[in-house]
Formats: sequence, structure tokens, C-alpha cells
Amino acid sequence: MDTKDMQASLGFEGPVREGQYLRVDDFDMWVENSGDGPPLLMLNGGFGQTDMPAATALAKAYGEHFTVYAFDARGHGRSGFGAGLITYAREAADAVALLDVLGLEDAHIYGHSDGGCVSLHLLFDYPHRIRTSTLSGTPYHQDVYNEMAKGFVKEFPKTLAAGEQDEMGFQDMLQNLGMTPGKIRRLGEGLARGWSTTPNFRLEMLTEFKNPVLVIEAGADQFIDVKHFTEMTEAIPNATGLSLPEMTHDPAPFAEEAARGTALQAQTYEKEQHG
Repeated sequence: MDTKDMQASLGFEGPVREGQYLRVDDFDMWVENSGDGPPLLMLNGGFGQTDMPAATALAKAYGEHFTVYAFDARGHGRSGFGAGLITYAREAADAVALLDVLGLEDAHIYGHSDGGCVSLHLLFDYPHRIRTSTLSGTPYHQDVYNEMAKGFVKEFPKTLAAGEQDEMGFQDMLQNLGMTPGKIRRLGEGLARGWSTTPNFRLEMLTEFKNPVLVIEAGADQFIDVKHFTEMTEAIPNATGLSLPEMTHDPAPFAEEAARGTALQAQTYEKEQHG
């Protein structure tokens, strides 16, 4: 089956891009790689996919420093669903399974929003598979959301699951990118439970992390006050904060700054590990 037929069979009707399907656990994952340097897995936000503007900007910026493996998470974009629920913990296991398929013992990690929540599980459950981790737009617990965000994370997946139009026009954007209405509804159903109950890390749990972590402290995030990002920086023993006072929940305008911060941390790690 060629790529066009494969993605169509998985509920995606958009244009074919340069990349490949890899069998990861029980689903077909769409993976793109670019750049040169040490390996880095790029974990996109919820409902995100590799050809969204933010993902494209991040892959380009990080590709200046790393060999970037960007992929569509379970049920997202061009990837299949497999069986069962979509949770942050399961997506972390998927990321590790991808490392296995790629033949990589470990990698640097960049995770934004949902991808950052997945990264927290990687840091907690699979530290031996991680070199360094960058957390962007990442809540460590549902309690850190502001009131607007608390309503959004409960209602937004349900809106898409019902096939209804959302105020942000996100459903139209996903369809324009190529996801079929049926796939969007199924993804909304898949994320509704996870978004309503997680993340649920406590600060004391973050003190157990051993890997070097860069926390992007976005000062204008619409969902999370900057104080909660700095809480993570202070709680994680080997963490550094990157203060970006004008950054919102959209990482694209600051992709180059984030990539440079991650690269600096990675260089320090590689030097310490390999001399």
C-alpha cells in the first residue's frame, strides 16, 4: 500500500508529505525526520500534527541543532489509533516504542502542551531513555490551569467528539489539513477522558526527576500563569528556566529561542557524557 492509500485508510485525506509509516506497538505512526545532530523526539500538542504551522516552525528551528524525529501521536493527523484509550502515559510508552523501532537507545525530548505532559511521564517512568527534556506550555497538574482553561479542557474535546463547530475554528482547520470528520470525532472522544482527568503530577513527584530539564517559562500563556512554570523549574533538581515573557501558548514565534536553549543544554549533556 502506498503512502496516499495508507493515510486514506487511516482517515486522512490531505496531501502526501515526505516521511514514512512505522509500525509502533499496535498502530501505524507517521514519522518525519530532518536536520542533523543528536537525536530529538518532537512531541506536539493535543490535536496537533506534523504539518501544522507551529510544528513546522519547531522542526525547522530544532533541525539546525538536532536530527529531529517529528511524528503524529496516536490518533492524530496521519497516524492510526490502535485499540483502547489515548492517555499521556500511553503516549509516553508509544514514544519509547518509537525509539525502539528507530534503533535509538535514548534521545533528547521536546514536548509542547500535551507533548509536555507526555514528557513528564517519560521523565518519571523512562528516565533511562531520555538524554534531556524541554517542557513547553506544560501543566504538571490540572489545578494549575486558570478558570478559562479548566472549562476549555473539559468541553473542547467533547465539542469535536460531537462533530460540532468550535469557537476557534479548530475543526475546520483539522479538516482543511486532511483529517476526515469521522477521525476528528474519534480523536475528540479519545482525548476527552484524558483531558478531563490529567495531568496529575504533584510538585514533590517532580523532585524525583534526574534528567536535565529545560522549562520554558512563557509569560503570556493563555492557560497557565507563569508562576506555575517557575514552580516546575524550582522543583526539578536538574532544571533550568528559559524566561520568555512575551510567549503565549503558541510556541512558533519563539521556536528559535527554544531550540537554542535546548541545544545549549544538550551540548552540556553530551560533553559530560562523552567528554
